[in-house]
Amino acid sequence: MLGVSLGGYLSLSLASKDRRITAVASLMAGMPPEIVAETTYMPPTLLLHGEADATVPISEALVVESLLKRLGTKHELKIYPDRDIASRVWRKWTLLREHCVF
Repeated sequence: MLGVSLGGYLSLSLASKDRRITAVASLMAGMPPEIVAETTYMPPTLLLHGEADATVPISEALVVESLLKRLGTKHELKIYPDRDIASRVWRKWTLLREHCVF
């Protein structure tokens, strides 16, 4: 499962509840504190986050990483130093939406 920003929050949260999800990747996201507190399972997880993200602070990804470590879940956290990858992704998505028909 893949989620970006708010979709990343949803993907991570859903992955903690549904064992049919065998892996999750999240870009610029975290998990709501109440979900983190009750989570006992997470599938293998990839977290990608820009250190300078102006929308979702890096601390959100670090909370998820801490949860994954506590659970012993296979995971990787990739932090892009001094980058706000959210704004780059959003600009590309906006261009794509303007030029494509869905």
